[in-house]
This record gives sequence, C-alpha cells and structure tokens, in this order.
Amino acid sequence: MHPSAKRRKEEDERCTNASTSNPDQSTASSSSSNSVYLRRQKKSRIDEGMSDGVPVEDGKKVRRPNWETSMDRVLLDLMIEEMHKKNYTCGSFKVASWRSIGHLFNVAMGENSTWVQVKERFKNLKRRYALYEELLKLSGWGWDPETQCPIPGYEGAWDEALRVNSRFSTIKRKPFPLYDQMQLLCKNSTCTGE
Repeated sequence: MHPSAKRRKEEDERCTNASTSNPDQSTASSSSSNSVYLRRQKKSRIDEGMSDGVPVEDGKKVRRPNWETSMDRVLLDLMIEEMHKKNYTCGSFKVASWRSIGHLFNVAMGENSTWVQVKERFKNLKRRYALYEELLKLSGWGWDPETQCPIPGYEGAWDEALRVNSRFSTIKRKPFPLYDQMQLLCKNSTCTGE
C-alpha cells in the first residue's frame, strides 16, 4: 500500500473512532479529528486538480494569467477554429476540445494556463457578452462598430437601462472589441438566454 494511502486510511479510522467514541469525550479530540478530516478533504481536492477553486498542477497552485484583450482575441480565434471543425455542439465544447484549445493557446501566447483556466475565461467573456446583448435588446439601443460600444438612441436611455438592470453600469461607455467573435460563438447557444 502506498504511504499516502496508508496515512489516509489511518486518518479515516481516527475520524471514525472519534465520531463513534464516548460522547463525553473532550471537544479537543473532536476538533483534532475535524482538522484531520478537513486536511484530508483539501488533499483530495488537490489530487483532483483544484484547490479553493484554483487549478493545481503537481500539488502547487497555478498562476492565473492577467488576461488582456489580445489574449482574449487569440483564445476566441482558436475557439472559432475548433467550432468550424464541428467540435462545438449545443453551445459547448467537449473536454478534449478544451484541452486542445488550452494547449494551442499556451503555444501561441507563451503562457502556462490550464484548460480549466481557459474555459473559465470564456465563461467570464460569455457573461460579459450576455450583458451587452441584454442591453442591445432594449428599445432604442444600437451598436457602434467603430467605438465597439453600445449607443443609446435617445437622451435618458442610460438611466432607463440602469433601472432595468443595475449591472449595465459595469459596461457603460466601455468598449467590447470581442463582440463580433463572441456573437459567432454564442449566437446559437443558451449563453444569451434564448
């Protein structure tokens, strides 16, 4: 038996013994068994490749990249290529496709991102895209391809839009240069709520 597996088995037995032992036992031993249990849970999450929601490789947390628009553009181009290969069905990619996209992204950008990080970045972009789409569906709104910003059709349109959804304040006067690429990827998916 592997030493770490043996240690886990011993910790499991201690936890089991602590929970079935005399109820008058001090809380110190109970808290000790709880900490053993929590350490074991964290270890198993690291074994699965996650630690507190952060991807882990070789037991160490992976640095999250500071995403720039150029990186997003490369990511979306790779995703569109993968979509044209018919690997994008029902609004999502299979894990093998995400791994391929992650690898190609790392090669193109000289990064060391996991496929999970790449997928999370796309989820964030989808949320942002959905917000722009929701705003553009309101009466009187349009899209300016030069500034890459939504344009109100009349005075007071922003105030009215903010009453509909306060999150629109996060995109007010902020360009979204990835809009066209996101539209290609999301037009037939559920990310817009349709």
